[in-house]
Amino acid sequence: MKLSTALSQVTDGIENAAYFQKGISPLEYKAQDYFRPFRNKQSAHRIWSSVIIPRLIASKHEGLHQSGINLQKQWSKKSFQDELRKFWRQQDIITNSVQQHQARILKHSYRDLCNNLESREAQFLGSTRASTSHFEDLTSKDKAVMDRPVPAKEADNVEFEDDIEQASEEDIEQASEEDNDDNDDLLAFTSEDYRLFAEKYINIKDKDKFLLPSGRILEEVLFSVGMTKKKHHLIHSFIIDVDDQDIKCIFDSSDWESIVKEAEQRTCVADADIVALLDSFKEMNRTKKIMERLLERHPRLGSSYVHSQDYDIKWIFDSISKWLDLYLFQPSVFSMEGLLEYFWRSNVWGVIDTLFCDIPNLLMVGGEGCGIESTQRRNQQQHKDSRKTSGSKSDGYLREFRANKVDWMTIEGGRNWDPYCKKHKTESAWKLGRQLHDIFRARTTGMDQKK
Repeated sequence: MKLSTALSQVTDGIENAAYFQKGISPLEYKAQDYFRPFRNKQSAHRIWSSVIIPRLIASKHEGLHQSGINLQKQWSKKSFQDELRKFWRQQDIITNSVQQHQARILKHSYRDLCNNLESREAQFLGSTRASTSHFEDLTSKDKAVMDRPVPAKEADNVEFEDDIEQASEEDIEQASEEDNDDNDDLLAFTSEDYRLFAEKYINIKDKDKFLLPSGRILEEVLFSVGMTKKKHHLIHSFIIDVDDQDIKCIFDSSDWESIVKEAEQRTCVADADIVALLDSFKEMNRTKKIMERLLERHPRLGSSYVHSQDYDIKWIFDSISKWLDLYLFQPSVFSMEGLLEYFWRSNVWGVIDTLFCDIPNLLMVGGEGCGIESTQRRNQQQHKDSRKTSGSKSDGYLREFRANKVDWMTIEGGRNWDPYCKKHKTESAWKLGRQLHDIFRARTTGMDQKK
């Protein structure tokens, strides 16, 4: 693509487009030079960061593309430094306030102490007042206590902590051996990936963007941070993992509270009988009582049973009954070693397979397989000659069987619950989120978001 054609696409509809038509090299573009004609610098900053830089990165002209990446790095560095200086200023204010507060408390404490000493001395020696030297002596003693070095740890404690640290390292090393073969998405984020990421950001309409309490635009923040990531990350799909502390640090407290509030929206169970049934099991602390409750059955499971309306009640009874049998098995399966992932998938989580039996055309498809939406996404991003025949794999899908099969949910399982293993980190922090995002986009395409 010619530079002039690519530039016309980048500068379409923006202010001060003449700056880019001066014939200077794309690698010599500078924010300050572009800002010069603007009276409203805030508006200029917004255009530069949310329009020009993404368009440059998304450009198919290699020079403009590379220029956009370089400018984004410079802009992110400047933004980070501004935020850091803002934090330092806030820290100084807080520190000074705390120090002043502590000084007031200390002053009042010493005053009370001196008054107490005065009254005690008056009882034995007559009225006298604590001298200035006495006050200074108390101050020096207090300082001596504060400056006293912390005693060294005892040898037994040190050895014990070393053993714990060594054991933890061994656990992590052993856990890392359980790997996931489906790691295609964890490769380095390439130049083409940055271009596609910028195109995705440009295609987000302003009316669909989320305004944070601080006045920042959520998508702009995610784009800026995503451009600093060198490997694939959920943020490249504009997904926020609210359990990710690194992502939490990007936002101030008010913005983060707003994000978490959106993420914590829940749907209440409308069937009062289901709520009452679950609550009745919650109060039981003995297996005998649970068995008695299971044998009672439920009024809705009698002759008036309607599959489309009462199946959830039946499913709860069946699931708890299956779990109770497994719990009472001797010796306990929870103390056995060598049980494979399929055992837990079938005997514990197998109840999920029958959860949706009251919904026509909907089945939980178990066994490792490829997601429909994941396959479509991957194939759309590749050339026909190199197109893959499969997408990312999971241990199960909630799939609807109609003229065109579609997925509604995906699940992953593991042999052990180990937050240190690579399998857990890969699947919980990346793979599941990415697949659910593919499914969500496919199911909501063309829908009215207000509904």
